[in-house]
Amino acid sequence: MVANARRHFLAWSVLCFACVGAMQPVIPRAGATDLIPVEAFARLPQISQPALSPDGSHIAYLAPIAGQRNLVITPLGERGKSQAIPPVEKTDIIWFEWMNNERLIISYRYTNEIHGTYARTALFSVHVREPGYVDMAKEPKLRDAHPYAQYIRQRPQLRDKVIDMLPDDPDHFLLAIDSDFDGRAEIRRVNVHTGHYVTLSKGYDHIWNWITDQNHEYRLGWGASFKEFRLLYIDPDTGKHREVNDKDWYEDADISPVGFTEDPHIAYAFEPHNGGKRRLVTFDVLKGQVKDVVFAHADADVSGVVTDPKTGRLVGASYTDDLSHTVYFDPDLAALKAQLDEWLPGGSNRILSWNREKGLYVIRHVSDRDDKYYLLDTTNGAANLIASAISIPADMLAKTERHLIRARDGLEIPAYLTLPPGKPPKDLPLVVLPHGGPHSRDTLHYNYWSQFLANRGYAVLRPNFRGSSGYGSVFAKLGEGQWGGKMQDDVTDATHWAIDQGYADPKEICIAGGSYGGYAALMGA
Repeated sequence: MVANARRHFLAWSVLCFACVGAMQPVIPRAGATDLIPVEAFARLPQISQPALSPDGSHIAYLAPIAGQRNLVITPLGERGKSQAIPPVEKTDIIWFEWMNNERLIISYRYTNEIHGTYARTALFSVHVREPGYVDMAKEPKLRDAHPYAQYIRQRPQLRDKVIDMLPDDPDHFLLAIDSDFDGRAEIRRVNVHTGHYVTLSKGYDHIWNWITDQNHEYRLGWGASFKEFRLLYIDPDTGKHREVNDKDWYEDADISPVGFTEDPHIAYAFEPHNGGKRRLVTFDVLKGQVKDVVFAHADADVSGVVTDPKTGRLVGASYTDDLSHTVYFDPDLAALKAQLDEWLPGGSNRILSWNREKGLYVIRHVSDRDDKYYLLDTTNGAANLIASAISIPADMLAKTERHLIRARDGLEIPAYLTLPPGKPPKDLPLVVLPHGGPHSRDTLHYNYWSQFLANRGYAVLRPNFRGSSGYGSVFAKLGEGQWGGKMQDDVTDATHWAIDQGYADPKEICIAGGSYGGYAALMGA
């Protein structure tokens, strides 16, 4: 079936475009220099996180309705029958996952204002047709003798730590939750239909997060006390837990396990090779030995892994150079990705969700001015446009280019320059926008701040100063102790570069930002 579907895809001659779901209207096309309403830049993404149901009969995604992100569930081939599930009261939907063909779980975040202001999460399941929510993080039965009984009557702060979707069991998933406030997250096997659960483990001191192996056994856990970080490994040979946070591989090499191979002794892990770019390797947890290199990129850190939702097995890895990309290890996905790059050039194409039996794939195409989602049917060559996340046509937006800028000490700083359309690229008023974090980075992806300012006639410069993430540990560590120092020099040197190249008028320059970018703006001023 997969091979036949791939042949159908490779033989495309005509592409059919249609709209799967109703979105808010986009801004009408006009001249490139026309002012676009500020509301268009401030609007939430028109669509995010689209995913097919396991049987490929429905697609679900997040979309704004009345200023809030709703979960929209649409039967494929049945227009007008979409169901919109709004956030619960004053919450925001963060993510969702299909559990089976009838139920999804939804994570909500909201602000707690009891004993201070901080974020909390909740987890519910919903049905594709029937109304109502089912709590997936039910409270334990109270025991008056329990030393923390007064706290159990409250709800845990984080209730959405799903550690395994149990792909072989569509009615249950594994949840880590500290429901009794004893500083250890118990592990529950939760029924997605009722929220009833069985406690598999009462947990370990100060361990709140877990990675499971391919047999869906909780295998590696981590957390922190007031004194130290803890990393715990459940030895598959003995069933006993072993501390590994004092191992040399953890202390010295900064290796981060992200999953397990078929052998529960061998993990997939991110490793900053010789202090350079982070690569994906297989790794013996107890021996501290790298076994094989799964994927590495010469110019960028490996940032994530992709797993098959039906099997839970690794099928790809992701990285960001200027745009976010995925490399697929699965041969059919890799072949499909190669064809997508021919069909949709000039950006990045990623396969987000799929049903191989029906030949259905959800595709995301992004560039500096585009962010579109397509539903691909490889059995007939149809490419249906689901929606664009951006409500403004690409030809009304400004182009963004990447530049390498040499700082005063010789270090090359990547930067992104957005120039206002319809104006000569010379002696422009310039806004310098340092990113937040500072352990973050800017990319070539659509940036609503840059596009808004460019539409108002400003050039915008976003430098990835030393200390930014994504370029390897050496580049990141160059920012240690350099707030207001060399990190600030990089921002200044990038500004001088824009002046020297003739882009910026030295008499009309400002600097702005949020988070660390706000600190850099104050220091720059």
